[in-house]
Amino acid sequence: MGHFCTHQLTFLGLALIKFKLSITAVFYVAFIVNLPYILMPMKPALTLLLLLLFKTGLTQSNEKLKARIAELKTAGVDTTIVYYMYCADTRPRLQAPLMPCEVEKIRYLMWQQDGKSRIQRFDECKNYQPQLMNTKLVTFIKANFEKIIADSIPPPLFKNDGKNGEFEIAVKSAHYCDNVFVFNTGNGEYMQRIYKPFINQKYVGREKKLNIYHKHNMRSPLKKLIDMVEKEPYIQAL
Repeated sequence: MGHFCTHQLTFLGLALIKFKLSITAVFYVAFIVNLPYILMPMKPALTLLLLLLFKTGLTQSNEKLKARIAELKTAGVDTTIVYYMYCADTRPRLQAPLMPCEVEKIRYLMWQQDGKSRIQRFDECKNYQPQLMNTKLVTFIKANFEKIIADSIPPPLFKNDGKNGEFEIAVKSAHYCDNVFVFNTGNGEYMQRIYKPFINQKYVGREKKLNIYHKHNMRSPLKKLIDMVEKEPYIQAL
């Protein structure tokens, strides 16, 4: 009789546990389903909070990058290169599933020190350690610095035979992205912005007119610079 009661109580206890778990699961699912309606009245406040967190993260990232450049300068590094993409329709990207951390601008700092090239990422969410990178990229920039800052990739132009030799111009799309380089040297700071689609655009217009700048673009150090950056494993991986 005692064994029977014990088995009954054990069975009843397990049943109650399963019942509680089922109720908890149902409650959890219902909560998740209705979460948007629960948060809707709080949306303005949440949006403001996330915006403040995001702007704070961006400011901190900027300050960390500036501090790192100053630190390298003090250590005797004569040239640093900051590389990032600037997009006209930038949308912050969510980086963490549980914490409100969004990245708008990922920047890479590159430099040479003790015969080695290094690269370090900066964004609003995390701190990254410097990584060794291909020496050729920074070496190429330093060796061709004057040409790089003086050159440009102009918008494609083609000769319009029907208008007495006038030229017509192709413009950027509404959702464009520029490859941006900021060079910090002992002589100051220089910026170079490159719109990559213009580099390889050989023909323009419905009649496929030849872009008069195509040959220039193919020989430009800016084209080689972009090609080398895109082959850098650390930048591609992140």
